[in-house]
Amino acid sequence: MAKTRFKTFGSLSARLEILADGAKRHQSDEQFPAKFLNEETIRGQRTELEDAREQYEKLLTQAKQAGEAYKESAEKSKKMVSAAQLAVQAAYGKKNIVLQDFGFIPLKNGVKKTSNAAEAA
Repeated sequence: MAKTRFKTFGSLSARLEILADGAKRHQSDEQFPAKFLNEETIRGQRTELEDAREQYEKLLTQAKQAGEAYKESAEKSKKMVSAAQLAVQAAYGKKNIVLQDFGFIPLKNGVKKTSNAAEAA
């Protein structure tokens, strides 16, 4: 199971367990605050907390996997668009307005392609 982002989970779960143990041990004491300390309720809350954590961790793992799948798909898509651009330019030429039909911007006549360094100067 992946590590949870909530730093307090372990200590909170342990505190609930200790609290339930104390309630069980002292439930017959005269001064025991039974209204606030019910062993079953406390253990039920601990179970609820653990179930929520497990669900959170499961969804977090799924989200990470989905993120990786998205990144892979985006990279594959970029490569496909680049390859398509090269193929269309090779077929029609870099200045042909037909490139617009494919979503590419044709080079203008008489415009020389320059590097970013030359443009910055």
